[in-house]
Amino acid sequence: MRLYFDACCISRLTDDQSQPRVLREAEAADAETILAFIHEFVKLDDKTVERSLYLRGKGFSELDALHLACAESAQVDVFLTTDDRLIRRANRLQTVLAVRVLNRYPYLEEVRDADSGNV
Repeated sequence: MRLYFDACCISRLTDDQSQPRVLREAEAADAETILAFIHEFVKLDDKTVERSLYLRGKGFSELDALHLACAESAQVDVFLTTDDRLIRRANRLQTVLAVRVLNRYPYLEEVRDADSGNV
């Protein structure tokens, strides 16, 4: 399983932990755990930039489009983020994306359920 971590997954660790959702998402994976998963970095090339411009035209923000294009370029299975707006837009436009976009906490629950045979 290849994962792409949006920057907000790491920054969630420094957000206001008094909110239950933020705390739950921060606890889903700490920075050391996330960093242990990193095996490669995506390099920008013309094709990735072109794809990001296409996704930008579909309504994604400039940075979200670039992240998604990078994730597709790396042929990841799941793009993890805590950005609800990005998740909603990706769900609406899933037919134009080559990557599944999920919040990391529900993804972790999905993996745990699969491991325990509940899926």
